[in-house]
Amino acid sequence: IQFMCLAEPKLHLSEHPYNVKLTEAIDDTGKSLLAGVADDIDDAYNTDTQSIWQASSNLVIHEPGAKQIRSLKGKVRLLAATKTQTIEIPDILTAKNVTKSAGGQAITVREVTVNGDEVVVAATILVPPNPGNLAYNVAQNVRLLDAAGRPLQSNGASGDGGNPTRLDFHIHFNKHANGGDGEALIPVKLSLPVVLETKPIECEFEFKNLP
Repeated sequence: IQFMCLAEPKLHLSEHPYNVKLTEAIDDTGKSLLAGVADDIDDAYNTDTQSIWQASSNLVIHEPGAKQIRSLKGKVRLLAATKTQTIEIPDILTAKNVTKSAGGQAITVREVTVNGDEVVVAATILVPPNPGNLAYNVAQNVRLLDAAGRPLQSNGASGDGGNPTRLDFHIHFNKHANGGDGEALIPVKLSLPVVLETKPIECEFEFKNLP
C-alpha cells in the first residue's frame, strides 16, 4: 500500500521513513491484512528534507473476495530539526574549488557551468558516517538562489562515484520554473541546510472503509 505524506511546511524535517508502520489492517470479512513484518521496518530513513514524500507498507490478502479495508491504523516516525545551520557559497557562477562546512558536513563546488537555461553544479559532498545520512540524499537539498532569494528549479542530481559518506555529483537546475517562458532567475549563491539537532515525532493515523 502506497502513501503520500505531507507535513506542515513550517515543521522542518531532517529525516522521514520510506516505510509506514501499520498497527491494524482489517478487511470487510474481519481478517487481518498485516504482513507480520518486524517493528523496526520503518527505521530506514531518508534525509531528504522535503515536506512531501512517498512511503509504503506491505499487506497480505487472505480473502480474495474482500472488497474493502474496513480499518487501517498506523504511525509514521519522523525526525524534526530543532536546530539548523545553512551553508552558503556566494558568487556561485564563478565559484571554483570552494569548500564550506557545518555540522560535520562539507560541500566543495568544483565548478559551475551554464548552458542556455540550464545551470549545472559539479560538487562533492562529505557527510559523517550515519546509516540514515547518505551523501546522495544530502545532495538533494542543495539549492541555487537568485538575488531575491528565489530558488531555481532543480532537475535532480547524478552521482559520478563515491560512497555513503562522500559523493562526487552534478546537480542540474533550470532558470525557468517548470521549463516555462517566464522570468529567468540568475543564481547568485548556493544554499545547503544542515541539521544540527533533532527530536523524534510519532504521527498516528486511521482510515476507514478503503476500497
